Amino acid sequence: MPPQPVYCTPLTYCSKATYGYAKQYSGVNLGSFVKHITSSNLTAEGLKNVGSAVMQLAKVEELEAHRRAVEIRLSTLQ
Repeated sequence: MPPQPVYCTPLTYCSKATYGYAKQYSGVNLGSFVKHITSSNLTAEGLKNVGSAVMQLAKVEELEAHRRAVEIRLSTLQ
């Protein structure tokens, strides 16, 4: 199965406590200027489990092609 959007996986972007390290180290580095792309691989069962949620999120974000892609993948599994 091709990589899927990271909508419904535990790999989400979030802020974490630095426990004071932010004072000792610069928050800006080379990684701050590089585009990072994250994807996940789903099994057929995984897509069946999260497919409806992914389609709903894509609809809310007005990403119709993404929603349709998941819909097509789900229809090929049946």
